[in-house]
Formats: sequence, C-alpha cells, structure tokens
Amino acid sequence: MVGKTNLELESALNKAITKQEKFQADMIADQKQTKEEFMKITNRLEERFESQRENSDKMTSEILSQLKNLSTTLTTLSAKVDAPKNLFSTQDARIFSGKPNPLLLTAGSSNSGKAARSEPALKSVKFEPPKVEQLPSSSQAASISSLTSPNSFQSFRPKNKTPPTIYSSQESAAKISNLNLQEDNYGDFNQYRAQKKPRTHVTDQEKKIRCYFPDFFSRHEAENPDGPLREATRRNRVVFPPDLKLRYADSTIIEKLYSMQVAMIQSMLPYVAWPVRVSLEMDEDFTSARRNIKQNSLDWAGTVDVILTILLKHNALGSPLSNLARLAVTPGETSLQFSRKLRKLIFALPSDVLLGEQAREVIQQHLRQFLPRTWTYIQQHASSLPNDELADKIVQLTEQTSRWSLEDKLYQPVTLSHFPHQTISSIDSPSTSHHDPLQNEIFTTHQNDTNSQNEQAFISKSVTCYKCGKQGHYANNCKLHDSNSSKPPHNSYPKKKRFSNKIRERYVALKNRGFGKNQNYKPNHQTRKDVSFVSAQYNDDVNSKSAVDQLDDDEIDDEIENFLEECLIDDNDE
Repeated sequence: MVGKTNLELESALNKAITKQEKFQADMIADQKQTKEEFMKITNRLEERFESQRENSDKMTSEILSQLKNLSTTLTTLSAKVDAPKNLFSTQDARIFSGKPNPLLLTAGSSNSGKAARSEPALKSVKFEPPKVEQLPSSSQAASISSLTSPNSFQSFRPKNKTPPTIYSSQESAAKISNLNLQEDNYGDFNQYRAQKKPRTHVTDQEKKIRCYFPDFFSRHEAENPDGPLREATRRNRVVFPPDLKLRYADSTIIEKLYSMQVAMIQSMLPYVAWPVRVSLEMDEDFTSARRNIKQNSLDWAGTVDVILTILLKHNALGSPLSNLARLAVTPGETSLQFSRKLRKLIFALPSDVLLGEQAREVIQQHLRQFLPRTWTYIQQHASSLPNDELADKIVQLTEQTSRWSLEDKLYQPVTLSHFPHQTISSIDSPSTSHHDPLQNEIFTTHQNDTNSQNEQAFISKSVTCYKCGKQGHYANNCKLHDSNSSKPPHNSYPKKKRFSNKIRERYVALKNRGFGKNQNYKPNHQTRKDVSFVSAQYNDDVNSKSAVDQLDDDEIDDEIENFLEECLIDDNDE
C-alpha cells in the first residue's frame, strides 16, 4: 500500500513537472511573439514619425524660401515708396492687386502633378508653424515602454523647431528701413560705433596693411554688389593731379595713396586696374615697385604692401602711435590748427590701437601740455569718451575757446588820450569809440579804408605852437623850428640847394609884373590856420629820415608850388 502510494506520488510529481515545463515553454513562446509584435509596432511608429518629420522639414523650408522672397520684394518696394503710382512695374502691380506672384508661389509635388498654390495678397500674408498630428497609439507606446529601455524612444521624438519671427508688411518695411539707423543713448546718430558689425572677409595681408593704412579699400568691399564700384566698367578713366606722383619716399605718401584711392573710386575704375594705374605715377624711389607690379601682376593689396615696404626701408614709415607721441607745436601755429593736426594723427591709428589705453594716455598728455584751456573743459569726459569721439570733441572745444579773444575785444574799455594821434571825434564824443556789437570788425569787412591809422587827420584850432606862434600844430611838429638839436633846422639849408636860380628869377619877374594883384586872388587864411596833420606813427616815419633824404624824396613840382604859395601869402600879409 505504501509502495503504491509512492509510485502514484512520483507519477503525479512527474506530470506536474511536465506541465510546468510546458507552461514555461508556452510562456517563453508568448514572450517571443509579444516581442516580435512590439518590434513591428515600434518600426511602424518610427516610419510614421520619420514621414511626419520629413513633411515638417519640407514645409519649414518652403516657408523660409517664401519669407526670403517676401523680404526681397519688400526691399524692392521700399525704394519705390516715393515714386508715382504709374511707375510701378507689372510685378509690383500684381502684388498690390492680390494676383498670383511668381515670387510667392510654392513648388508642389512632382508626382501629384498639381499646380502650385499661390499665396494671398501682400497685406494678408501670415505664416503658421506646422502642426504635428497626435498619434492614436501614443498611450499604447507609453504602456509598453516599461518593458524596454528608456532610450528606445529618443530617436522617435519629433524635433521641436521654433518658427522664425514673422512680421506683417508694414512691420517688415519699418524693420528694413530702420536696420541701418544706429542711435546712442541721447537719440543722436552715432557715427563712431555700429550696433551690428558688418561681415567683412579680410585677409592677413590686408590686416597688416590696415595697421599703417586704415582706409585701405579691400577686395571684399570692391566685390560687394551694393558697394561703390557696383557700376565700374573698363571704359572708365581716371586722371591724377601732378602733385600726386609717387617720387620720393616721405611721410606724405600715405596721404597721396589715399587721394588716389578716392579718385579711382569716384571714377568707377575697375578694382583690377588699380595697380597698373597707380604704377604709372611712380618714379625715383618707387621705380622698383613699378617694375615689380608689371612683372608679377600684383593686386591692389600687393601694390600697397610693396609701397609700404619701400617706405619702411627709407625710414619714412613710422608707427602711427609713435607719430602721435612725437607731435609738437610748430612756430606760428594756432591752437585750432594744432588740434586738427592732433585729430588727423588720431584717426590714422589702426582700430585696435585707436581704442587702446596707450593712445588715450598720449592724447591726454598732449592736451595738458599744448591745449590747457581745452583740457580744462574736457578732462571730465576724457575717460568716458572713446578716443575717436574724443578727437572730434577736442577740435570743437578748441574752436570755442579760440573765440575768447573776441570777447576781450568787444568789452575792452577805451581811455581818453590827449596825444596828437587821437582824432577829434574821439575827443568830442568818447562814447563813439566803443565797438558796436552789431558791427563787429571780425565778422564784417571794411568797405571804406579812409579812416586807417595813417590817414586819420583832424583840424585843431585850439592848439598854438609856442615856437612860431601859429595855430594848428604843436611845437614838436613845427616845420620852421625843429626841436631836435642833432638834426639841422628845416630852413637851415641854403635856398640855392632847394631852388635853382632860374626858378627864383622867374618868381621875381612874376612878382614885378604884379602877379596875384590882377588876379582876384584872396588868400585863404583859414587854410593857413587850419593845419592838418596825421597821426604820430606817420610823423615818426617822416622824422626818422634826415633832411637830405627828405630833399631827395620830394618832387620839384610840389616844392615850387608850395614855395610860390608861401611867397604870395607873405606878399599879401605885407
């Protein structure tokens, strides 16, 4: 009984083990089948996500191309805002009328063969970002993710791309028109700093050249379709003045080179023709450079590099900062001229050196030493302003301080003087000698110069000479008695030296005939008494000559006329 029971238990146990193994096998098969189905679902989801992503990228690229075409159209229209309506082109009229425009058409699918859809009118253009549809199996994918690794769905997630900022037509036009207007904090146009740096492609050679020649015109600027050489043709010619020839290596070569560059830009000469045209103006020290340009066909950068090399060999190419440090005042130079020369050297510095602290220290040292009045007003802004803006500020303040002398002249008091060079108008009315603020001698031109210092004369009746007793002059200006003992009197010379015997005989004959008695001659005693004399400066010039020199300078006709007049006056007095 016991043995049967053991056999039954063993058989039952074997059956249970067999069922368990079968269950495990079925379970493994079910798991394998479930995994295969999961892989099919994941592959199906991946394909669907990839197709959605491709459609989204395609729509985004189409939107960006349309936006580019729209911005180009708006740029064209912004230049024609002020033009009459009848001057719009067919394309512009099509845009404003709402008709389809080729620039705003999007390409359709090549397989479908459908026509490309057209965009609406310009004012109603609004782009919307693409929307990704929600998949119905997203919840199922989330439930299955517990059986797999967490990184299995990272490749299936769609890329979240932020759509570009889109403006309406009016906002886009305002954005384009205000793109190049850079303003500072005070609302004034800032000509020193740009808000956005332009994209320029400068080579290492051009960077080296701009250290000594900051205004160098690079190839990138020449090839710019909107640059100054956009209409350059081979038929254009340029003529340089004779003073721009490059003969001797000195400090003026850089300025001549800049003048040539400006002349070639204004003449629209092609950029490739610049080296050969400049080489025709070379001679003496630059003969080797001219041959090198022709033999090696150098471009404009290579030509300028050769010129700078020759200047360096002749010790004529100093460092721009060294030239600024060696600046000094030349004799006879005004403060305004020095400030302009200082500004010229500051702007000749390269851009990296111009904004450096070394240049600022050199500028401040020149201001303290040579322009103290300007430094008094600008020292509070010397550390806050950039060096290029500081250079213009120096010239402006120096120009204002140079007008202080004008204020001193306007309000300078005038004192009365009783010397002979003072005019009678200043004695009678001293107030007339003051300056009229409405008629400033600096801002007006003298149309009548008869009142100059050498021609100012007056008639004095209250002055009496104590030597000769006559009125109209002082004793110092008396012609009959000279107060200077070192010089002989005016009448001490014998008359035979002044007048010949023929003249005296002629005078005696006229006197015996009664000359002057038959004539109704009336001596003008007033003329005799009202003697006019010029200023002291004129008298000093006359008295500085000796009597012999005065006799040599006088004309014989004037002497005879004066002599006869004196004789007639003396005869009538008798």
